Amino acid sequence: MFSLLILLVLGGALAVAGPGDAQRPEPPAEVARPTASGQLEADRLARISVRSLPGVARGVARVRNLQFGHLPKPEVVSSAFLNRLGARELADHSGNLGIGADNAFGAITGLLQPDEDLHAAYTSTGDLAAAAYDPRTKRLYIVSDAAAPNRALVKFELAHELNHALEDQHFGIGGGGRLDDDAALARQALVEGSATELMIEYARAYLNPLELIAATGTIDEGTGDVPKAFVDQLTWTYLGGRKFIDSLRTTSGDWKLVDYALETRPPQTTEQVLHPSKYLRDELPDPVRINPAPLRTRGWRLADRNVLGELATGKLLEVGADATAATAAARGWDGDRYELWRRGVAPSNCDYPCRSDLALVAKWRFDRMPDALEFERAASAYLTDGLGADDLAGPAWRVDGGYASVATAGDVSAIAFAPTEELARQAAGAQVP
Repeated sequence: MFSLLILLVLGGALAVAGPGDAQRPEPPAEVARPTASGQLEADRLARISVRSLPGVARGVARVRNLQFGHLPKPEVVSSAFLNRLGARELADHSGNLGIGADNAFGAITGLLQPDEDLHAAYTSTGDLAAAAYDPRTKRLYIVSDAAAPNRALVKFELAHELNHALEDQHFGIGGGGRLDDDAALARQALVEGSATELMIEYARAYLNPLELIAATGTIDEGTGDVPKAFVDQLTWTYLGGRKFIDSLRTTSGDWKLVDYALETRPPQTTEQVLHPSKYLRDELPDPVRINPAPLRTRGWRLADRNVLGELATGKLLEVGADATAATAAARGWDGDRYELWRRGVAPSNCDYPCRSDLALVAKWRFDRMPDALEFERAASAYLTDGLGADDLAGPAWRVDGGYASVATAGDVSAIAFAPTEELARQAAGAQVP
């Protein structure tokens, strides 16, 4: 998928960077504004897409140094069509159970606001998309109501999605088996970063940046009902993923390391994407296990477990700190795990912020003891400044709907949320040596 937000960011960047010398750029064209007849605009967009596809594909193949086995036919669809596909994907994967747990996690940690629901991340994805390639069906979509049918903008979008199709034909970009959230995000950053890098090179060689920047003025910057945390994560897969790809290309001098990552060894963690040298060394995190004894002995049952990773750990701390401090506190990440526990209420039925109904235990391992201590300080700020918690003296806080506790020893740190202060302290304390 190619995000409208990325169009805005990259369109401006390309206007500053200017075109390359590979081909004379097209002269600026009048930007077509939406008309009263949406169907006429959709028909025009379809014609531009179909006519542009062969030429864009040749340019993409030349820049990417790979050849197409066949070209997908672009289909012009509405954002509502992609929203329906997202809702169907959620239903096909029995995702409501997982989404319910993810919503509860977001509510407890403060990553989601009371009016935000991660169901919208699936059922409103079309509202964020300019174009999309589906590796399962091999279909390429251009969204008719995303922006005006400007010639350069269509080619820009096509280059991104055609790179997905090209890499899918050579390496397969779908699937990947069962991955935790952090590994799945790292895999997405590889795929979207590669397509973003290719698209920028294509645009510099073949498109007029002035026409692109004019076209971005037709884009709606709104994100609808999609939660900010999800939008930020999606944006990172394009921009953070592109930095990772650029690092690999700088190291090898070509696309060979990118091909190797796609075909043989994709990044396993967001840490590897954030720090490409760790990918090159194949540095993997230490395993982390939660000690559930304080919860299990009281009759609590496991509802969900997953991995945050370095990126999401930083985003969590950002709830109560500026981005620079939060990123620094997460940088020593060497593995984590969190578990969501229930007693009488299912995660999907909890009342925001869910802290009176559920318990959450998160445990991190860091590279060094000083890293764990830096995280502990940031975690205290996260609770106090981000969640408005009251410090109860010692590593415990009263938060809206419940309690939280932080425990650190050696290179391990943990945060626990629970309905009672005693349980929060015990759950956090049980995680450290």
